[in-house]
Amino acid sequence: MFVRDQIPLYMYDHVYATEFKITLKEREFYGCLMPHEEVLSLGKLFDFELGFIYRVNEHTTKLIRNNLDDVDDLWNWKQKLIDPAEGEVEGVRITARMDYCMKE
Repeated sequence: MFVRDQIPLYMYDHVYATEFKITLKEREFYGCLMPHEEVLSLGKLFDFELGFIYRVNEHTTKLIRNNLDDVDDLWNWKQKLIDPAEGEVEGVRITARMDYCMKE
């Protein structure tokens, strides 16, 4: 889902079926559009194109892609909440404005 001209647009496809290349100065990564409440709120308030690009590690992405035929089965797998108190958690949260998409 993304918002353009203050209208939410939905792309009905499998999770991670379509990836987008994101370049922020020297940082580059790939991710997929995910529905997110901030996209709706900000997209209705401001007249610019807006989307929420999400990326998880390669292992998790591969598991999701390999199980798209029965995604409900993933909920039956052994799961664990990641707790930073049990060990260091690696990763980075990247946030960027998309000024270049704003209309004049």
